Amino acid sequence: MEYTDQIAEDQPFYNEWIDLQNLPKAEDTMFTGLDAEYLYVRLSNVLVVSILGGVPLVLVLIFSALPWVYKWTIVGIFILLMLIWAIMVFLEFRHRGYAIREQDIAYRSGLIFRRRQFLPFRRVHHCKITEGLIERLFNFSTVVVSAAGDDIVIHGLRPEEAQNLQQFINEKVDSMTKEMHHARR
Repeated sequence: MEYTDQIAEDQPFYNEWIDLQNLPKAEDTMFTGLDAEYLYVRLSNVLVVSILGGVPLVLVLIFSALPWVYKWTIVGIFILLMLIWAIMVFLEFRHRGYAIREQDIAYRSGLIFRRRQFLPFRRVHHCKITEGLIERLFNFSTVVVSAAGDDIVIHGLRPEEAQNLQQFINEKVDSMTKEMHHARR
């Protein structure tokens, strides 16, 4: 008799039905919104891309043989696209947020394509803090919580808040790891 057959005989398989009405509601999670000033960082990114894309576009159009009507139309479309992007960033910003619960961390984002991520602390491999150039200029940090095949990236935290969150997550993961090791003994 093989080992798997022995396990099957010793431990019967149970797969009970779960009442879906009793599941915790994801909407009940109290998400913490990002710092309102982080919106300036997001809009600064739009501005930088607009300048870096707009200047070469205008230079190419000035030296092109296209009629001025087409040139102004192309510039107008470019400006319109950048304005739409800025409005989308503004509207999406209000939906961003994170929540720390007893067993997991949650993050939500998106305007058109809404995304909610829940990452149990038991799956967390590591937590790090990053700061991009524009984030540093505005005194913001990003916390990256990594697990096998999945990351939660929380933008728009003040450096002190990011460090506190990183320390909390690392301590929570360490305590859960110790619990699992003691439970196996």
